Amino acid sequence: EGGTVVVGVTPDGRIVGLARDRECLGDNSARWTTTLYASLADAIARDLGVAGFPLLAPSFAEVVGETVLVVRVAVGREPVWLLDGDTPRLLVWRDREAVELTAPALDAYRVSHVPWAVQK
Repeated sequence: EGGTVVVGVTPDGRIVGLARDRECLGDNSARWTTTLYASLADAIARDLGVAGFPLLAPSFAEVVGETVLVVRVAVGREPVWLLDGDTPRLLVWRDREAVELTAPALDAYRVSHVPWAVQK
């Protein structure tokens, strides 16, 4: 369905910024946002594949004196699989949270959302 992910905000809505992320990157230069973009791009390529790139539009914003990362996610026409190590997983949004589809639910999702993939 698309939406927006904001990194630097706690689940209860408190703005904490990206200071811890910047520290984890080990980049104290003025170009640390470029390093964060590169890390995000690497994670997308590794875990979602190239199909994920056109769906995501990351940008930085200042909110109450803190830098946050805003990632706008476009509506996708195809399901995007998450690669968790060597294990592909399909996550879908239900009631504002990501839910992993397992065997029976995955089959039902595939039949209703990806009819061309159903073997007869």
